[in-house]
Amino acid sequence: DGPRLTMVLMSLTSFHQMRGEPRIAFGFAEDLIRHVEASHADAAAQALGHRGIAVPLLYLGRFTEAVDHLERGLALYDPKLRQSRNFQLVNDPRVASWSLMSGALARLGFVDRARSLSAEALAEARALRQPFDLAGALHHACFLHLLCRNPDAVAETAAALVALSREQSFPNYLDRKSTRLNSSHVA
Repeated sequence: DGPRLTMVLMSLTSFHQMRGEPRIAFGFAEDLIRHVEASHADAAAQALGHRGIAVPLLYLGRFTEAVDHLERGLALYDPKLRQSRNFQLVNDPRVASWSLMSGALARLGFVDRARSLSAEALAEARALRQPFDLAGALHHACFLHLLCRNPDAVAETAAALVALSREQSFPNYLDRKSTRLNSSHVA
């Protein structure tokens, strides 16, 4: 049915994105967007669809399109809908979208706006007291600092991410590549 198909398409999008297959992920994300729009899905599902397509767009280097979809998803987001089953299975929409947008905007040359969104994502994640959302926001903030060639901020943010990940047992942020993110990577 509609809601189940939404989650299946989102899961397939995420699965292929995590496997490093953004073109395949993008195909499923296009199906997801078509499905939520054609089925007149609720705002939560539509917002999820826009974020779902934004991620492979980012990895395909299509930053302007990704930002557009993230903004469209955010426009649909209502914090009162946080309990929707479409939002219960994923990170907080604002935290994730602001975090993703920060990297895209920095690559497009909008560094001040990128830093502002990253700071908002971190503040929102802390206010929500959702450790995994905070870990995601810290992860993206590390890469924003890396893009901005700020080695001290990279090291400080990475240390906070590693500490949180150890405390919360988040192994995906504790592998060797994550823990080695430091100033020696800044050219």
